[in-house]
Amino acid sequence: MPGKRKRRPVSSRPSVGKILFVSYFMPPTVGGGTFRPLAMVKYLSRLGWDITVITATTPAHYPTDPELEKQIPESVKVIRIPVVWEGSTFRRILGRLKLDWIPENLITPDERVFWVEKADNRAKKLLKETNFDVLYTTGPPFSILMGGLWLKRDKKIDIPWLAEFRDPWTLAPYLSIANAHHRRVANDTESDLMNLADKVVMVTPTFARLLKEKYPDHAVKVKCVPNGFDGEDFRDLPVRAEWHNETCEIAASGTVFGRYNMDEFLKGLEKLRTTEPGYYGKIFVKFQGLPNYKLNQRLLESGLNDRCASRGFVPHSENIRDLWASDLLVLPLAEVGNCEGHIPSRTYEYLASGTPVLAICPDGDLSDLLSDYPQVNIVKPGDTDGIVNALKDAVSGWERNDPLFEPDPNALRTLTRKARAAELDVIFKELLSKG
Repeated sequence: MPGKRKRRPVSSRPSVGKILFVSYFMPPTVGGGTFRPLAMVKYLSRLGWDITVITATTPAHYPTDPELEKQIPESVKVIRIPVVWEGSTFRRILGRLKLDWIPENLITPDERVFWVEKADNRAKKLLKETNFDVLYTTGPPFSILMGGLWLKRDKKIDIPWLAEFRDPWTLAPYLSIANAHHRRVANDTESDLMNLADKVVMVTPTFARLLKEKYPDHAVKVKCVPNGFDGEDFRDLPVRAEWHNETCEIAASGTVFGRYNMDEFLKGLEKLRTTEPGYYGKIFVKFQGLPNYKLNQRLLESGLNDRCASRGFVPHSENIRDLWASDLLVLPLAEVGNCEGHIPSRTYEYLASGTPVLAICPDGDLSDLLSDYPQVNIVKPGDTDGIVNALKDAVSGWERNDPLFEPDPNALRTLTRKARAAELDVIFKELLSKG
């Protein structure tokens, strides 16, 4: 297992400039929105940026990973504003009563907007006290981007603003837009953002293109800086040639339903059990990520829990080791509106592991990225036989103890979080050069 990381010492590199960074997620909180902000803070600080982060305390229902927090450089000042509505007793009661739809439909653009009001007040105070060079906001939650808009509208605040969409907003309305009122707010806010932001970052080529097409007068502002993997997460792993599992181990990491629809894979697993019970009896599937009631219910109803386990949250270092030690990784993407623009962030860690990947996805940015890697088997949604054949191939490879693919470090170098931070570094310096 990888050893415990120590926090990186303060760099002696001269400061390039000062960034005020607003992100709802930051370690020790763990969730899908944690890893990109962490990596940008980590690597931009090594490139000489002086960074102050405004972030939230950990909501009651989120897991934590103290080891991830140690990756935040000591030079980075982190200001944690207590969560407001999300952690309240009343909100938790609504959740237990299955009345989540009430706040989801009434509060725009999302329930974190109450926290954003407090974060903005703190940001205004900091901007008066310190000569920051750049304001950097990252969403979702999309209320963070609305908060950046509020700050930019303040006539006393006159610094460049970079607004980052880790997920699209109006371009993929099933993600966040609950009703017609939310849709109006989203479109109005996004339009104002495009007017006032100095740079806008999207994380996939298709969504960058679609945003440019929607706002042609501001297309020059839009940049694509994709996600990636942190190469430091893959240090000190065991020697792969000495590793062989007792069963053919299959891992699926992260979100499993919604736009990542794991049901296609489960249908293939059910057909394998019916048509090829010998193969089915040699596999074991581990789902890990935030606990998912729908997944657990699906496994019980289908009887697949004899060869599947939902592990829930595991620490990030353990998750990386499981990706590396598995015989097959499952990467699903549902066919939904504008799905061609989605690349699940865990894709990059899957590729870095070198483990064979079964990708169940339609044509688009994800399949374009994966097509360059020989360890990836791409199956279209609805092709249950293709999933069954991929599972049989995985079992056969495990029985033969085939050597696994060793990633080419040069091919992966452009996919690292470090390289992505360098791309943002160029954008920030461009903003500074324009005054």
